[in-house]
Formats: sequence, C-alpha cells, structure tokens
Amino acid sequence: MAEHPNARIMRRAAEAVSAGDLATLAVLIHEDGEWHVPGRSLLAGQHRGRDAIFTMFDRVMRESEGTFRTALQEVLAGGDAVVHVDRITARRAGRRLDMRRVVLAHIRDGRIIEAWDHFEDPYGWDAFWA
Repeated sequence: MAEHPNARIMRRAAEAVSAGDLATLAVLIHEDGEWHVPGRSLLAGQHRGRDAIFTMFDRVMRESEGTFRTALQEVLAGGDAVVHVDRITARRAGRRLDMRRVVLAHIRDGRIIEAWDHFEDPYGWDAFWA
C-alpha cells in the first residue's frame, strides 16, 4: 500500500529539520502557516507565518547550542491531517532533554499550514527551556 502523500510531506519536513535544511522547509511550510507550542517556556506560543516559525526553529537550535535532534518514529495521515511521532533530544545549560513528541499538522496544497506540538512531559519541556 502506498504511503499517503501528506505522510511523505511530514517525513521530508522531519528530515529537513534534522539536517537544518531551511530551503526544503521553505517549500514544505506554507508562508501563512502557524506552529503552536504549548506551555510557558521561551518557545511557547503561536508562531504565525513561515518567518516566525523559522525564527522559533532557529531559537531552538541557538538555545540548545545546535544539539536539538529529532528521530522520527511514526507518521499517520488521513485527509488533510497528519500525526507525527518522534523522539526529541537536546542539551542546554547542563540539562538534558529526551522525550517523545506528537505533532498534529494540517496540510493544504502540499504544505504544512498549521501544526500543534504535544509533549510527553510538558512540565519537563518547560523546565528544560527555563
């Protein structure tokens, strides 16, 4: 059975994030896209527009001194919705992050238009970025 085309988009996006490939991400994330990060950390909030999303991604890498990594575990897609499950790791200020994350995304015209992060340990996520 062939993989859903929106699952392929999320796989490409995960690979691009891991490689720091902004050119590919620019193709995959809609210019009017939104990325929602829950909690109270310095990354929390609604990041509206591709530039704001890229600014948030850049901050993740700067604050983690380039150690942020994502290891894709599963992608499920149907209609315009995609669920992406990965394991994220990073180091920062003597702390270590290692947890699962679920990203719920909506795809429109072959691009990510909106995404919501959900963390295995939301309190741990906030504490890591404090």
